[in-house]
Amino acid sequence: TLKMAVSVFPQRIEPYAGLAEFCLEGGKLPEARWYAQKSIERMPSPEGFLFLASICDKLKDERGAAEARKYAKQLSEQKSESR
Repeated sequence: TLKMAVSVFPQRIEPYAGLAEFCLEGGKLPEARWYAQKSIERMPSPEGFLFLASICDKLKDERGAAEARKYAKQLSEQKSESR
């Protein structure tokens, strides 16, 4: 169902985020990372980057996790400055 939602609503974040969580729960970490990346391409958020970092941690991708955390921090700081 989520894959169909991706094909019907390719610019929406929800199907990609849902598939990332589904793949993560199923232990399909490379797929989870791919869907998480696609979701943050559509709507970058600190939470999305932190989720991606957690997947990278599980994949033992220290560089990817560090980069994702860096972007999460930058977005978080931008949000607090705009308030």
